[in-house]
Amino acid sequence: MPILAWIWYLAVGVALGAIALHVAMTFTRQGQRQEHQQQQPRDRFERVRSSMPELLGEMAPDVMENPKVRWCVPLDSKSTTCNVSRDHFSYYASDHRDLFAKFEILEINGYLQDVTPGNRWEPGTRRIYAMTEEFVQRLRTAI
Repeated sequence: MPILAWIWYLAVGVALGAIALHVAMTFTRQGQRQEHQQQQPRDRFERVRSSMPELLGEMAPDVMENPKVRWCVPLDSKSTTCNVSRDHFSYYASDHRDLFAKFEILEINGYLQDVTPGNRWEPGTRRIYAMTEEFVQRLRTAI
């Protein structure tokens, strides 16, 4: 019987050690993630800004002149129309190379949210985006 007790204590000790290690690693990862998120926004915005200075250079005065407008629409050219139910900014692929890819980059980085109504994947659908407040604040301080 003493050998069974010894095996039982060993198994319980190993299990507790594994649980303690898991908890310690989880809290360490959470702390590292929080540090990274605190440092990341400025670096992330600077990377985005350096990849599309002309577009953000056009967006910044727009949000300064129209402080309550948040929607924006990428369009092929100035002759392209889009029915949008509220005030919005329009940006044109004829003025900005790879405009649609730049809008995707802004969306992926959390600066734009796709608010296109209906089936946004239907061919010919114009995408409508809402600027996040963080993005608007960064644009305002970027000038």
